[in-house]
Amino acid sequence: MNASVPRLELPPRAQSAKAARAFVADTLAGWECGALSDVAVLLVSELVTNALLHAGTTIVVDCRMREDAVRIGVSDGVAASGARRGFAADATTGRGLVIVESLADDWGVSRTEQGKTTWFDLRLPFGGEG
Repeated sequence: MNASVPRLELPPRAQSAKAARAFVADTLAGWECGALSDVAVLLVSELVTNALLHAGTTIVVDCRMREDAVRIGVSDGVAASGARRGFAADATTGRGLVIVESLADDWGVSRTEQGKTTWFDLRLPFGGEG
């Protein structure tokens, strides 16, 4: 397990989603977990976009190597938890948490002193990088 936790602090701007995707991809590559990169990048993009749309505060992305999974968290300054919402078939928003729930091995929301962290886990491929 890694003792240090890679973190990236981002302003509440649209460009932050791109920076978060690059940060997660680079972190996973450095941990030789590139097999998880496509899904992790998609999910962090969804969570950062949610934070941009609904919180409008500074965003912190962190990555943690766990015994059997990688956990990626997206923190913002609003304590209210995100909620899955219904959406019309032609809606362009409203699917972020559904995508997270569908693709992550586990996910949740934890309250923090500063707001909340929405996190997801992706299990490590058996035998290392796949």
